[in-house]
Amino acid sequence: MTMEASLEHAQAENRRLKETIAALREQLETCHHDKAESLQLARSQRDAEFRHLKDTIVSLRAELENAAFASEDRLERERTERREERRHLQGTIAALRDTLERKLADAGRP
Repeated sequence: MTMEASLEHAQAENRRLKETIAALREQLETCHHDKAESLQLARSQRDAEFRHLKDTIVSLRAELENAAFASEDRLERERTERREERRHLQGTIAALRDTLERKLADAGRP
């Protein structure tokens, strides 16, 4: 091989190596870019799931508090109704007792 042929061969080999390096560099950059996109997507999905779970917790907590308030209100209404019914029954009992005592007192008079 002549010196010129060797030089051309070396230059051609040099070009092929530079092209290979450029192609590998591009593949590596694409790989890094794809990995960064995958990480960003995973973070975005994680954050969306976190927000959804947080919203669910807030909603369930509010629902539980509302249920507790409703239950307490219902119990208080029932207590009030029982007190009123007891007062009414006590009034009825007192009125019947008075009526009975009057009838007994009238029956005992000549």
